Amino acid sequence: MPITPRKDEIEAVATILESPDYATVESMARDLIKSVSVLLARRESFGVYAELDGPVRAGFSMGPYWSKADAERALESAATAGCRGFVAALHSTDAVRPIVDHAVKVCACGHRPEMHVARHGCAVYRCKCGVFETKVAPDNVRPLQIAT
Repeated sequence: MPITPRKDEIEAVATILESPDYATVESMARDLIKSVSVLLARRESFGVYAELDGPVRAGFSMGPYWSKADAERALESAATAGCRGFVAALHSTDAVRPIVDHAVKVCACGHRPEMHVARHGCAVYRCKCGVFETKVAPDNVRPLQIAT
């Protein structure tokens, strides 16, 4: 799955390669791999799910593909082998974070809707709120945690 490097990705890798801060080649390689994985996670990518069409259904996934056209070509290739399936956008936590941060609804007390029992308020021990009051996050919701 070929990829065309972007200017900001090239600059990030070049910064590491030119840095005098690395004592060993291994430590530089470790940082390069981590950096590239973060950069690629920010890109829009696509996956393909295909399954054999017949009495025995066996499904498999392929990807990531860096363009929808590449993913569709892979699906067409699978179709010639007797498979059917679909193309789906893949989302990293970095790509989803802005959506999640603004769409999660919480109560004025800071707890999520599922913590509120109908007509009885919040089910969290010692929480004094009454009925659920919608408030849009991110004020009271912990941000999505991403391992680095």
